[in-house]
Amino acid sequence: MFTYDGRNFKAVDFGAAVNDSWYTSSLSEALWLRNQSVVSGLTPVNAYALVPWLFRAVCWRANQVSRFPFSLMSGEDDVTDQPAYESLLKSFRKRLWMLEAQLCLTGAAYELLEANARGRNITPRTLLSLFVTPRYDSRGLTFFQFSNVNQSDIPANIPLDKMLWWWRPNFVSEVMPGPCEAQAALGAASMLYALDSFSAAFFNRGGVPVTIAEVPPNMDPAAKEEFQNWINRAVMGVRNAFKILAVRGGIKATVIGSKVRDSEAPELTALQRDNVAVAMGVPPSVLDGRSSDDSNSRSEKVAAITDTIIPEIGIIFERYNDQLLSQFELELVAHPEKLDIMQTVQLEQAQTLKDLTGGKPIMTTDEARSWLNMEPMEEQEKIEPPPAAPFPIQGQPVPSEKAEITKALTAWRDSGLGNKPFIGKLDVSVIPPELRSAIDIELAQVKTRRQWRAVFDRHWPRAQKESIDELAELRAARLTLDRFNELAGEK
Repeated sequence: MFTYDGRNFKAVDFGAAVNDSWYTSSLSEALWLRNQSVVSGLTPVNAYALVPWLFRAVCWRANQVSRFPFSLMSGEDDVTDQPAYESLLKSFRKRLWMLEAQLCLTGAAYELLEANARGRNITPRTLLSLFVTPRYDSRGLTFFQFSNVNQSDIPANIPLDKMLWWWRPNFVSEVMPGPCEAQAALGAASMLYALDSFSAAFFNRGGVPVTIAEVPPNMDPAAKEEFQNWINRAVMGVRNAFKILAVRGGIKATVIGSKVRDSEAPELTALQRDNVAVAMGVPPSVLDGRSSDDSNSRSEKVAAITDTIIPEIGIIFERYNDQLLSQFELELVAHPEKLDIMQTVQLEQAQTLKDLTGGKPIMTTDEARSWLNMEPMEEQEKIEPPPAAPFPIQGQPVPSEKAEITKALTAWRDSGLGNKPFIGKLDVSVIPPELRSAIDIELAQVKTRRQWRAVFDRHWPRAQKESIDELAELRAARLTLDRFNELAGEK
């Protein structure tokens, strides 16, 4: 038996020829034909273009994969931005998007390894998986056949060492892709498409349900056919929805179809949307846009990232490393900790740990900057704090003499609180002369213990604002207590 690749006739193995229907682009393309739950004969790729929920789910997964943080490592060195490896990472984000989308829709993704005439500057090029056919013989997979005539610069037969490929797991064969997410969601997606199609068809018929027109028995077939064509033209389309038609007597219309509101099935729609979301591995709250408002939905988005996207990136990068980058001693390394949503979760965890440690920091400044994708701070010269200046007002001394001054002021103040005159036996020489004179002048005019205390409070040394704040409540309480004692004594 022979096959024609567009250029030459080639002999093929008999087993490959009789089983070629299984070896198109993916297993899902063969399975959906036998899926009894599929409505309107949709394929996974057509459903992606026609069903909003499936479209959104595929795009969400592809977007998350394409924006995943990564680095190209050579041993311990990050070489992502080095010009020597620019060709390997050319359009890498776009390639990741196409890889994930095609894996979801066809179960397979392919990249052709192109190079210059000397076999250098290897540049992967994404191929559409629907045009790639795996070929095999008794030894297993032998090569890939590319059949898109619009891309004549791509060889028809591609050897295994010139192709990178990703396949969904297959539990019935080792030489073809397995079923994909869109194939599993196809039944639910086609039901959503059918519900929308019914509503569209209803309005395209002018809002008229299916109707039987009873005509006179003696009307000949040609007249019946002419009448049917006329009535269809007259009511077809939204423009004719409210048009008045005049017909001859003897014609009776009987409605046998349902109105559009009779086809509304909110429970069925919600169920099929959930089925699409489950098959695609994306929570419904993420697809309908509520994840940014509801904390529970946000947690579901985190679960989708950790349970679906991170493992998917691991599979994609592992294939890159094994098939291509290992020969250059390079490795693609994913960094899930740098995702915005993962950093939010880590910051919440860090705040919880900080509360458990009594408010003590649990990371350095450079670690925090690394989470924000910022470079470490340059080491700056440490600025020594200036020495504590002496009290500029009231001749207050340096802090080393503060204890002696406080002790002398306390003894001076307490000597007058018991209505005992100050007899000058206390040692007040440590008190600055300006401060001592100011206190003497005001004490000569006091008449009560409250006024006596107030003089010392006004002139008490203020070295730090914190000290004032700590003593403020105690002083207020003492003044209140003294006032209470005075009132009690007067009574």
